[in-house]
Amino acid sequence: MPFRLEFEVKTESGAAIALAEDKTDESLFAEIRIGGDWNRKVLVRPCYYLTCPHILAEHIEAGLVDANEYRPFWIDYKGGVDKVGKGGQEEAFLEWDAGAYHQRVATQVHVACSFSTVAANPHTFKFILKPLSIPFRLDFTVKTDKDAALALAESTTRESIFAEMNIGGGSGNARTVMRSCYYLECPDVVSLHKEEGLVNANEYRPFWIDYKGGVVRVGKGGQEEAFLEWDAGAHHQRVATQVRIGIASWASTNGDWVFYKFCE
Repeated sequence: MPFRLEFEVKTESGAAIALAEDKTDESLFAEIRIGGDWNRKVLVRPCYYLTCPHILAEHIEAGLVDANEYRPFWIDYKGGVDKVGKGGQEEAFLEWDAGAYHQRVATQVHVACSFSTVAANPHTFKFILKPLSIPFRLDFTVKTDKDAALALAESTTRESIFAEMNIGGGSGNARTVMRSCYYLECPDVVSLHKEEGLVNANEYRPFWIDYKGGVVRVGKGGQEEAFLEWDAGAHHQRVATQVRIGIASWASTNGDWVFYKFCE
């Protein structure tokens, strides 16, 4: 089940990617940290870092990631071997035989990419992942006290946002809302769901978002029914053909996010 995944990341240090056989920490068979050790090296561990603090492979190179620009990379998995390289270069800078170490080769892989957002007022979206072609469904988890903000946009500018969601907002993590653009320009709510405790500061909570035929839907992980839905295409009188994902934290709380990309 060979695959190759191309991605971009903008961060000061420590961009973490996990390869797993399902969406649990226990199923991780490779955790890769690009720009680790204060952006001085790339590290590979054979499972989740709290369980496997020992490093099995490393590449020493300062400045691989940058807080002010997106840097391109790729990762592939073939015959049990993980490789990581820079975008535009075919030669890998890091390689490790996970199959030999674990004495098995995964037949399907979930790729998890983790990101952090810092509280800001007004909040500023960090655009992650490469452009998504429609229709798409994206699974993710988030750990935050409240106000996990997501944006769908046609580019990486605030002006191109055509749907903004705030999960666990309001007073006391009690409601989730959707707006038709960045909230300072579009304070009116176009879709509302009232439910307390949707997000939590001490554990990752799973969600999904999809975009099909101009309709944006948000739901809980493990549930097919959406709790938030809105026809952005009808409102804006157009349907985006490619979508960028933005994440942010509001004024009072930081957030930790994990996004999953299924490869087969």
